[in-house]
Amino acid sequence: MNVALFIEVDAVKKKFMATGLELGRREKNGDYINANFIKNTDGDAVYIASQRPKPKTVGDFWQMVWQENVFVISMVTNLKEGDKIKCKRYWPTSGDKNIRQFSTHNLKLINRETQESRQITHLQYTSWPDHGTPNPLELLSFYHYVSRAMEQHPEQKLVVHCSAGIGRTGTFIALDALHRQGVKKGKINTVEYVHTMREDRMNMIQNTNQYKFLYHALYESFRTGCHVLRKDNFVQEMEAQMKSDKATNLSNFRTEFKEPDSMRKYFDESEKQIGLQNLKLNMTDNVLPADKMRIILSSHVPGRETYYNAVPISTFTTKDCIIAGQYPVQGAGIDLIRLLVDQECSSLILTHPLSEIPHSGSWFSGALFNYRVEFGPMTKLSADVNKNNVRIKPPSSKGFHKVSMYEITAWNPTENLPQVLLDAVKRIQLCELVDPERKLTILSRDGATRCGEFCAVYNAIQQLQQDQEVDMLNIVRQLQSRRPEMISDLNGYLLCCQAVAEFIKSDSEDTYMNSASNTVTVEENMYANT
Repeated sequence: MNVALFIEVDAVKKKFMATGLELGRREKNGDYINANFIKNTDGDAVYIASQRPKPKTVGDFWQMVWQENVFVISMVTNLKEGDKIKCKRYWPTSGDKNIRQFSTHNLKLINRETQESRQITHLQYTSWPDHGTPNPLELLSFYHYVSRAMEQHPEQKLVVHCSAGIGRTGTFIALDALHRQGVKKGKINTVEYVHTMREDRMNMIQNTNQYKFLYHALYESFRTGCHVLRKDNFVQEMEAQMKSDKATNLSNFRTEFKEPDSMRKYFDESEKQIGLQNLKLNMTDNVLPADKMRIILSSHVPGRETYYNAVPISTFTTKDCIIAGQYPVQGAGIDLIRLLVDQECSSLILTHPLSEIPHSGSWFSGALFNYRVEFGPMTKLSADVNKNNVRIKPPSSKGFHKVSMYEITAWNPTENLPQVLLDAVKRIQLCELVDPERKLTILSRDGATRCGEFCAVYNAIQQLQQDQEVDMLNIVRQLQSRRPEMISDLNGYLLCCQAVAEFIKSDSEDTYMNSASNTVTVEENMYANT
């Protein structure tokens, strides 16, 4: 979310130290700040690794930013993680919504004495777990935004901070420095560079898991690259390929699709033990969730297990807000009801009409294990999408849990399929605009086919709304990191690309999809040095 904010700081005097960082002298706090210059692989001090701003050091932090002529800040922590306060919020709150895996803020920094101002890009990664490491593909997506922001100010230093300014901060700086070295020279020396960082600031990269993660992230960064296309370029490339003869057209798409397909990681049997132990609960046995990623049913029903073949999926704007799963087998309709209630899902998307789904008639039939289910009348949203309202009353609750159920009725292998898929995504997104943080469950026969295509188009549209660009290969790879079987062939990938191209071409008149509606401008003064 891009938010323009205004912050005022005191005028400062520039003063430098050889390795550490010294502020222009201030009467109260002196010239000390817990931050260091960090060199890149060429020996140039291009980074500032900093401790988090504390309540009493917010002013010092902004003074440092002004003094060192910084234009980009990379924050790799949340303000609060669990019960721990990780960082004092040091930018204004008005108009801010932290709904992305990372957030982007455009800040206007004003010197109160000289009235000089600067535009600061503040990027915050919000999906780094307190104990552990993030998804490398998600972090690389964030890294792309940081790199692009730095391209506007290549001669200036990048400020990176987490909480202590050593663990996540060191990992992120090493990722940037070593990636740039690899692109430039074709080789890297991770051990040597970590030693270099630690000469500048102690304990950079704090533990073994972060060190291993650095290798993993670098591995992914070198083999994937960046495939971001502005929306106009995306349409032009699609049209150029579609105008060529069929053999050439398929050859071009096959080459593009081969990259994520060759990198797809499948989980072995040792990683899918729970699914293998519950084969009777799967509609198919060739798509099973990884144990570490599966959705666990938490409500107790006598004789029922905690297993459901479903995994969490992130969208471009919200982490783990979609659940992709299989249709329940005969006699397991109660597990779907438990899933919707346990995960607080407010929407259910069926990629087949109910009439074509085996045993679907028993899903919402009156009383199921003391769950009361009420099925409302059907509304036809379009020729291809039906909507029903479902109310579920759990045995331990006095109220009803409400679910909007959408049926996609015409998902057939026809020439019009990209338009059908696009219509379904847009209709459902339009209904969900009322509450963008609602959780969705999408089901298909195997929990991968159709679910993957729907999620890819859903995510691509969100990226277009936010940034007017799309990286379809990265979207597909992130989906496959949760469900490797998603978008498993060239036809599925081609379907997604065609649907996205159709969206871009039809978007100019779609006011509800206008990205400007997602931009909030806030004019606010905040005195950082108080």
